[in-house]
Amino acid sequence: MDPSESQSLLMQVIRLLSATGENDQREKEKIKLERSYRETDARVDKYVNKYADTFEESMKAYSDAMSRVSETLEKIRDVRSQLSSCRVKLRYKHDELRRLWEESQEHETMCKVLNDIQELKDVNDELLGLIDKKQYAKASQLLCTTVKALDGPLSQIDGLNELRKEVENKREIIYNALLSNVEKLVFEESCKSVLFGNFQRVPSSGSGREKLQQLLNPGVREAILSKVETGRAEEFQIIKLTNLCQSLVEIGKLQNAIDKININMCPKFRKIIENTLEYQLKQSDRNIGQFLELVVQQVRHVVNALNQTRTAFATVANQQKLNVQMFSVKQVWTAVQVEIQDVLHRHITKKNGSSDLFPVKHQVSSFDFNEQFRRRTNRPLKSLFTFRSSAVGLALESKSDKGAESNMPLLCQPGADNLVLAYITLRDLMKDIDVDIGYTSGSHCELYNYVAQTATESVMDELEIDLENSLSEIDRKAESTYALISDPVTLAALEAKEPIYQWCIEAEKIVRISCHLASNIPTVTNKNAEFLIKALSMFLEKVLSNYRSTVDEDLDDRRILSASWVKDNDIARLLKSLPSWKALEELSHDTPEHETPEEALDKFAKESKVLISNLPESSLSSNEMINDLLKMKALGTLHESLEWFTWKINGYIRAAFKNLKELESVQRQFSDLSDTCLLILHLEIRIHCFYHLSSQMRNSNYWLLSESPEPDVEITKLCQHLSNVDILLSPVLQRSKQKYIIEGVGHFCGSILISNASTIAKINAAGARKMVRNIVTLSQTMNNLSGRREPGLERAGQYYEMLVLTPDELLDSILEKGKLFTELEYADALKLLNRSRGGSPRSLSQQLDRLTDLFEEVGVAV
Repeated sequence: MDPSESQSLLMQVIRLLSATGENDQREKEKIKLERSYRETDARVDKYVNKYADTFEESMKAYSDAMSRVSETLEKIRDVRSQLSSCRVKLRYKHDELRRLWEESQEHETMCKVLNDIQELKDVNDELLGLIDKKQYAKASQLLCTTVKALDGPLSQIDGLNELRKEVENKREIIYNALLSNVEKLVFEESCKSVLFGNFQRVPSSGSGREKLQQLLNPGVREAILSKVETGRAEEFQIIKLTNLCQSLVEIGKLQNAIDKININMCPKFRKIIENTLEYQLKQSDRNIGQFLELVVQQVRHVVNALNQTRTAFATVANQQKLNVQMFSVKQVWTAVQVEIQDVLHRHITKKNGSSDLFPVKHQVSSFDFNEQFRRRTNRPLKSLFTFRSSAVGLALESKSDKGAESNMPLLCQPGADNLVLAYITLRDLMKDIDVDIGYTSGSHCELYNYVAQTATESVMDELEIDLENSLSEIDRKAESTYALISDPVTLAALEAKEPIYQWCIEAEKIVRISCHLASNIPTVTNKNAEFLIKALSMFLEKVLSNYRSTVDEDLDDRRILSASWVKDNDIARLLKSLPSWKALEELSHDTPEHETPEEALDKFAKESKVLISNLPESSLSSNEMINDLLKMKALGTLHESLEWFTWKINGYIRAAFKNLKELESVQRQFSDLSDTCLLILHLEIRIHCFYHLSSQMRNSNYWLLSESPEPDVEITKLCQHLSNVDILLSPVLQRSKQKYIIEGVGHFCGSILISNASTIAKINAAGARKMVRNIVTLSQTMNNLSGRREPGLERAGQYYEMLVLTPDELLDSILEKGKLFTELEYADALKLLNRSRGGSPRSLSQQLDRLTDLFEEVGVAV
């Protein structure tokens, strides 16, 4: 019977007994149940007896299985233990094997090092042998291998230091030998045929370049070396240059060789000229034209060889991926011009003549504008014309400085005929120089300028006297012509916008006449240019004298700070890089109306920062400023006069002369002086602001016991000074120039007020409000002058309004409003508040630490 059936039967019996109320019925059911129970019990006994043997066998089988499982587990545990023991032993064996391997590596390295040292012992003798045999290529390769060994695995062996020194000495010997061979090929063998009958034209530059690229292939190079006997001298020379170049690369001296060749160019060309002169002196016909023709032919050969050298060196350097600075074609031709011009001078200029060494260029060409602003000292007189600003002139000046006085004899007597022959002979060479260097149409090399311009001197003598007389006449009148021309009709006729000096009009007249002559007489253009330079130089000296007297530069006990600053190239360049100056140059003087306070702050922040950093930390002396307002007015008039003069002569010079750098240089100096006057006014206003503000704030005590409605005395003086300057400059300066001078002063004052807060001894709320009133007064003055808001002063006012807070309130305001000032400005404020309120150093340190944390967390306030 299934358990479910038994359960169902049981429930049926229970329900029956519960429903039956009589005992008889219950007894019947009881008997019935007992009978069923006995039947069931009998069946159970029957089944037990039937399957007893099977059950016993199953139990025995189960016991055997469990016993075998236990034995297997025990064996597995033994195997695992044995495997662990094996692993430990293997680890020990691995470490021992590794140690033995490392020892073997060390022994192997030691053996290799000892073997290398043994091989290096004989290197010195081997190098000497190769050098004696002039086998420089093999010597270079051996040296390269030796150096790699010494700088590689053997670099830490101190015992080889002596060998290193010997190898380095051999490197220098090989280098000098290689360099000597290169120079011999270039400067001697390339041109030796000229003086021995093989007189042939040599192409100018770049010949053989494509051929050289092919010859650099080792296979082709070897093939050509086998054909040297056939007379292919040019290819042979290229191969030799290439081999020498590769040897220089191997010993690491390629750049040294290039630099040395560049340095030796002038002496080598001089030697060629000396040899040619010695050869020509032995001839019956001592003709300078024939002499120069021989020189030119040799120069062409040498220049061609130098170009081949440049190409060979550059190609090898590219193959080896080396970054070298090669001498240029211009440097080659410059050396040629230096030496040819030197010999021309000796055969053209008479020693007892009045001509200087190089009468082409006036001394203004090397004019140092800043030099004129230094204190004047007694200097020896200089020649009227020099050639010093050019590359040729610099090389000649360097040679003269070294006392290299030439001992070359003269081929013939100096004279003008020699110049004519020289010009005819050198004409083609000068054209080649122009082409090779890349001079544009209308400009020429220095040698051409010297020869061509000197040739017109004799023609221009009479005109020279006339111009000198005219200039002298104007110079005699100059002392009485400082009158100011302010008549509107006259100014309109002169196309001047503001009053100008009378002497400036006279100078403009001289320039106009000289340029008119040059435009109508082309053959005397250069001579006129020289005299024009002379005239402008005289006027420039007059202007500089006027300028010096205005800024008291001739006084030993005074140093005007603004004038000295203008001589600082960095400050002058910075001032001219600012938007206000650029707008002035472009004649776009109106400030955009949409300019925001933030843009205004950024616009003048750089200038204020630089000027404040250059101002002295101590108090500024009144002797370092221009206190006479009439002198400031004179500077303004000088600026307008020079600007008008520069504008006028620029038109004349451009119409009469093309690309004449000397005239442009003098003209630029007038323009620079005009700019200097305006920059001094620009700086002087700011220096006065610094003087008054720093005098007021430095070591001052703003711990006030009562409120005062009046600003400080220095603030009142500064406002009055700014107003006076504006009134005085209005009649002499254009409005755009006034705007340039005034713009940014408010920001500069605000920067000074903030940066000098650290110099205040103490301050309280009343003192802070006093400073705010000072700033408001300044701001009102600046508003009246510039007609615009002053964000810099508004920022300074916010800074001092902040000083009424406690240090903790100040720090909390950074969280609320953001970073309105720099960390340093906040730090100065905290220090001032602690100094004023008697805070401890510890609390100040904590506040500064918190300030630093805030600057790392808080964003910039918008």
